[in-house]
Amino acid sequence: MRLRRTLALLVSVVILCVPLVGCQEKEDMVATPQRFVYDYEAKKAVASSRQAMRIELKQVNVGTMFPVRILRSLSSKTALVGDTFPIEVLEDVTVDGVVVIPVGSGGQGRVIEATPAKTMGKAGRLRVAVEFVCSYDGAVVPVEANEQTAARDEEVVGKTVLWYVFVGPLGLLSLLEKGQDVVVPADSQFYVMVRSQAVVNGRVY
Repeated sequence: MRLRRTLALLVSVVILCVPLVGCQEKEDMVATPQRFVYDYEAKKAVASSRQAMRIELKQVNVGTMFPVRILRSLSSKTALVGDTFPIEVLEDVTVDGVVVIPVGSGGQGRVIEATPAKTMGKAGRLRVAVEFVCSYDGAVVPVEANEQTAARDEEVVGKTVLWYVFVGPLGLLSLLEKGQDVVVPADSQFYVMVRSQAVVNGRVY
């Protein structure tokens, strides 16, 4: 009789625990920062001390592509739609030998979709957009990340979580375990593209 009671108690405990296992939070899906430009700090140091020989008015054309990096991490667990985040240009952008966007220039992106992971196993969702970078004298150059820039990213680092975060969530769930949040770490690098023409005062060094 005592053995039957013991077995019944064990079965009851197992039945009660099974649902709880499915409700446990998963560890976040943290991507390794994707990097392909490694000398930008040295380039920034040089750029900060150089003296321009002259200033020239130049047009930055639509489709001009260059690398940037995210300066703080993003997570579907904590991000809110409308949140902005800083980005930084990693290489000089030139037009006819004139620097129109210098290395180290700042810019901004924005969260356009953020849904935290659910306790019942639904993975988080995160989508972001980049909006602009600044040139000399605070001139704003509108930029974007799109299928073309994502394809360029894929050429140099492969298809990562960041690829899906920019292009869209389709297929992202195949990379995540149930209940995981999407995390893009700080210092992740990627390409952006000028989305509308800008005229800026460039520098000749």
